Amino acid sequence: MSINFDTARVTQGQLSFSDNGGEWFAAFNGIVGADELEMNINFASHGNALAQGEINGLLLNNASEIIGDFSLAEQENNAVNAAGSFLLSETP
Repeated sequence: MSINFDTARVTQGQLSFSDNGGEWFAAFNGIVGADELEMNINFASHGNALAQGEINGLLLNNASEIIGDFSLAEQENNAVNAAGSFLLSETP
């Protein structure tokens, strides 16, 4: 994910990982709020199935870190789902 603080935009957000059913993939973007990221998933899939979900993030340590969580589920079978959390740090 890239964050442009000059324009307050989250761009080029991608999340991917694999499980026994195939690769989960999500593309997202959003805006930078006062202390959180307001993100929207634009496309998500699991293997060959379309998926949907949410992704959230909070800014920490003067916006040098982001802690967040996500949840994804297949659209046709929401019993097939995945969720997790993440911690991202600024790269020099």
